[in-house]
Amino acid sequence: MTQTVDDLEAVRAIIKTLDPFEQKDKERIIRWVLEKLGQTTPSISQTQVIAGLQDLSETDLHVKVRQFLKKSGLTVGLINQIFYKEGTEIKPLYDDLKSTKAAESQIRISLLHALKNAITTGDFKFNGEDVRAETQLRKCYDAANFAATFKYNKDMFDVFTKYKKNSPFISLSSKGKERLAEVIKELQ
Repeated sequence: MTQTVDDLEAVRAIIKTLDPFEQKDKERIIRWVLEKLGQTTPSISQTQVIAGLQDLSETDLHVKVRQFLKKSGLTVGLINQIFYKEGTEIKPLYDDLKSTKAAESQIRISLLHALKNAITTGDFKFNGEDVRAETQLRKCYDAANFAATFKYNKDMFDVFTKYKKNSPFISLSSKGKERLAEVIKELQ
């Protein structure tokens, strides 16, 4: 398991390093590195797959997300530091939520799940049960206060009165989107 984490961190570092380059330059750099390592040079299509893992462009973002970025003073480049695209799937790049508190981690995970959903659908909403699962994986799950954390932060959510496990979808309010913009900047 430790090797997998190290491999993922290495891939993230490579993706982050290649981010400022144009696609054709990324492909050239990857081919050159593979040659220097004594590996066979992959075909152009294989190199494009390797180099294009994280490439989210403006056209990949739903129009509502583009408007959110513009209003918040954020860029696609900042989103690329948090998410990447693998095929048609959006996947997280973040490891560190930059919080040691369970409640703050839960809120950050919620906001990032809402952004991930909005990238493709335009709806800034998340599934509370997906958040529960990720908090458990990250060892920041507070079972006694999970629902209370949402209720305490209810001003970040639209029409929120109580967390319901059988109806776990929660939409962000304008204040929630403002907090999301702050979290995106903090995770850089």
